[in-house]
Amino acid sequence: MGKSLMIQEADDERLESLKKRLGLESKIGVVRAGIDLKSTKISAVIPGPRRHNPSAGTVALLYRGPCPCNLALT
Repeated sequence: MGKSLMIQEADDERLESLKKRLGLESKIGVVRAGIDLKSTKISAVIPGPRRHNPSAGTVALLYRGPCPCNLALT
């Protein structure tokens, strides 16, 4: 079974309103739709990882910054 979530009265009213507007069957459907929308917006703003191109040469790497695979080490 899932985890319980404590919802304030004002938020519950907003969830019910959005549930009707979006034509969803449950409040968790509204929450999932919001998460999906936020995830899509974040993906549009944050670029994906750049690929390391060995044929580009060292000079190009100096201007592009570190290889994305090394970012986890910093």
